[in-house]
Amino acid sequence: MNSYTIQYGDTLSGIASKTGKSMQELMRLNPSITDPNKIYAGRSLSLGASAAPAPAPTPTPAAKQTIAQVAKVTVPTYVEDSTSKQIGNSYKSQSIQSINEEAIRSATRSRIQGQIDAINAAVQDQIVNFRNTTGKNRQGQSYALAAAGGRIGSATGEAEFRTTEDYNNQEEQTYRSEANVKISSLLGAATRDAQTEIEAKRAAIKEGADKYFEYLDNQGKKKRDQVTAFIKNMLALGVDPTSLSDTDFEKLQDQYGFTRDQLATLYNDAKAEKDQAALTAEKAKVDLDKAKNDANQFDLGEGQARYVYDPVTGQTTVVASKAKTYAPTSGSGTTSNPAVDSWVSQINAGKATIANVPANLKNAVITALNSSTPEDSGYQITNLKSALNNVQKLKGAAGPSAINRTLGDTFIGNSSFRQLEAYVDTVKTNLLTLVTDPNIKKFFGPQMSNRDVELMTSTASSLDAQRLSAEQIQAEIDKINDFLQKYEAAKNSSSFVDTAATPEQSALRTKYQY
Repeated sequence: MNSYTIQYGDTLSGIASKTGKSMQELMRLNPSITDPNKIYAGRSLSLGASAAPAPAPTPTPAAKQTIAQVAKVTVPTYVEDSTSKQIGNSYKSQSIQSINEEAIRSATRSRIQGQIDAINAAVQDQIVNFRNTTGKNRQGQSYALAAAGGRIGSATGEAEFRTTEDYNNQEEQTYRSEANVKISSLLGAATRDAQTEIEAKRAAIKEGADKYFEYLDNQGKKKRDQVTAFIKNMLALGVDPTSLSDTDFEKLQDQYGFTRDQLATLYNDAKAEKDQAALTAEKAKVDLDKAKNDANQFDLGEGQARYVYDPVTGQTTVVASKAKTYAPTSGSGTTSNPAVDSWVSQINAGKATIANVPANLKNAVITALNSSTPEDSGYQITNLKSALNNVQKLKGAAGPSAINRTLGDTFIGNSSFRQLEAYVDTVKTNLLTLVTDPNIKKFFGPQMSNRDVELMTSTASSLDAQRLSAEQIQAEIDKINDFLQKYEAAKNSSSFVDTAATPEQSALRTKYQY
């Protein structure tokens, strides 16, 4: 076979297996496929020129192929950024530093030892000076008093000498106490400085460790992301990870730290993620189509039409209508708001469009238009043209295929066929209303013969979205367009009369070419 029609659920790798082609060859033969993951059911794939089948070779045990041989891809080499690596090594070095607390305390004590020695030397000089001055004078006076009183050598004299010496010792102790206070203050400051330095080093080590762990996490994430991307590429090409060679596995283990089991888990996760994404996308499409269908469900009374406002063009478009079977006798679309009624009248008369309506009135005007009952047959022709245009767009959905209709009703809630069917009904209703009007010849002008009326009736009766093919639908569209051309010719002639139009409407149509 030279072509293959894609079936629902097919994958490019599966088609390649069925047809004996490689995925790369199928993509070469079908340039429209740019993503092996995106193929669409119903489309035809070229398989190239067919050739006579070659005799089957004698099967021989084949050596296990590497991934490079199977899918023409290689396991990526992990290359770490040099700057990042340098920063990581810096954090590592910072995190493994040790703290010699005793050395820090000794160093801090050494920095103040000179001040301690100076204080001790100063107090010693102060004591020597005291002994040589005040202390000596005090001892001399005590000796003189004892000699004058004849107490030298007596117990009383000795007691006086000891009292004088106690006074001198107390004075010296005062000097030493003052020095000790200064030294204690220095030692306290040194201890605090040492502890602050130790705490700072501990904090730096902790920060380095935290940063290094963060660096390792980031590197692990980069490696995982690269391996995941590689796995997704394998999945897209239909290559099972078990087909990797030992060399490829060793490379993944050494550079990325992934075992065979971890690789298989990643592959299964990627496959499940891909399947879930496809289901989500399909559900979103179904929900969107259903929402569109729900938005287009409405009921129309006789002579009413359904408008849809396009904010891009600023225009309203008739999407459906239900023709009247009698001549209207009064105006339509009236509200309790004169400004809204005025805009409705101008739009129905062709004098304005919805884009001209002020923003604060636009919603009310659209609501009034959707509930209005047009009063002239020119409006009915407009509805007929609008519905016919939609039949033209959707004719491809015509035909007797019950499967398409069932699938559309079941999974979407509405299908192109159902939309076509609705527009065909609108066309038929408008045509049958026109042909039952006894003034049809006046309406279409002298070009409309009795035979034309019969053909119009026949066309309205034969239109059937299910029974007719797209080509047959087109043939009926061509017939209706012939009728509309006669209407245009009649409308442009000076003898054109719209029997349903009031004199005021006729004047407006002439003035605004409505």
